[in-house]
Parts: sequence; C-alpha cells; structure tokens
Amino acid sequence: MSESDKPDRASTPQTRPKAKSRTEARRKGFLSIPERPSRLLSGALFLAIISVGYLAAPAVVDPATVPRPWSYITDGLWALVVFGATSTLGFLLYCLTFFRDSEPTRKFLTGITQYAGTGAVMGTLLGCRMAIPLVAASKTVGQPFTFVSFLGVVSNTATMLTLLMIAMCWRASLGLAMECARVSADEETPRHWTLPDLMKTKGLVAIIALTANLVGGQAAWAVWIMLN
Repeated sequence: MSESDKPDRASTPQTRPKAKSRTEARRKGFLSIPERPSRLLSGALFLAIISVGYLAAPAVVDPATVPRPWSYITDGLWALVVFGATSTLGFLLYCLTFFRDSEPTRKFLTGITQYAGTGAVMGTLLGCRMAIPLVAASKTVGQPFTFVSFLGVVSNTATMLTLLMIAMCWRASLGLAMECARVSADEETPRHWTLPDLMKTKGLVAIIALTANLVGGQAAWAVWIMLN
C-alpha cells in the first residue's frame, strides 16, 4: 500500500471526540477557581508587603494623590478591581439564593472565601506595615497620625486587598454562570412553574450574569470619576 492510500489518522472520527474533550477541559480549567490562592501568589504578596509595603502608604491611603501619569495606571487598576469584585459578588448572591444547593455554587463559595480571607489578612498586614512611615510623614506636615487614624488605614487596606482578591475570581464567575446554566438545563421541566423555578431558567442565568457585569461597570465608572 502506498503512502497516499494510507488513512489519515489525524482526521479519523475516533480522534475528534478526544480533541473536543481536550478543548472542553482547557475551557473548564480557564474558567475554574482553585480551592485556595496558590502559594506563589500568597508568598509574592507577603514578600511585597514586608519589603516595599511602606512605599505604598501615600497611594493606598489616598489614591488621588498619585502624580500623573502614574495615576492613570492606579486609577484604572482600582476601577478594574471594583468592576471585578462588584460583578462577582452580585452574581454570587444570585447563585446563593437560587442555586445554593448545587455543587458549582458550593465550590465557588469555598474558593472565593479563601481568596477574600487571604486579602483581608494581607491588607491588615499592609496597614500595620505602613504605620511607621505614616507617623513619620505626619510629623513633617504637622498633622498628627493618631491611633484612630491608624485603625482607619488598617481597615481601608484590608478592604482594598480583599476587593482585589475577590476581583481575581471574576473569570471563574463566568464559569459559575455556565455551570448554573448547565444545571438548569439538566433539571426536569416542572409541571407548575413557581418563582424560584422561573429564576433558575437558563435564559435568566445569562441575564443575571450580564446584569451583574453591567452593575460592576457602573461602579467602576463611578470610582474612575471619583479618582479623577
């Protein structure tokens, strides 16, 4: 048999399902959320806080004081953080209301709790790390940095880094929307429709996900206006 008569194994029907399954696995991996932040991410944040955390003191306390053109970068960053956190939490609230017993919702809630907890811990450490530089800076401007001011800085940094870590789950929230739509499609059609049944339909899942992102976009635009 000549080379031209041999079947093309790359295009045989048996290989097509395998290629499709690999594509599906890559898509799910891209939209999935780990159970906890990676050690690399947590370690990098911890080292950054210890080594150069004091440099971020003025920018974290008041992002509007960052000079141009760097302020465009920081303003855009915080606008993206607010967008990601708002849209993610908005869709999560919908899932906790109508898909609270589904496996995708439970898994996502576990992951986002780990991320938010890491952000709160890192933000608190960052606030404590910035205490001495802020005390020194207050002496030069003649405005005392009190203990109440210190608590305010710690709470602000904890909130900001918590929002940052939650925003990192935005991509996975798209995967959660797809999983909820799949769960809705797999359920049997009820004989008598109720409000919870209507709220769990596949089409409404997509509408809620889109609405959550639109609300996140509005919140991000508001932050951009406030910082500029």
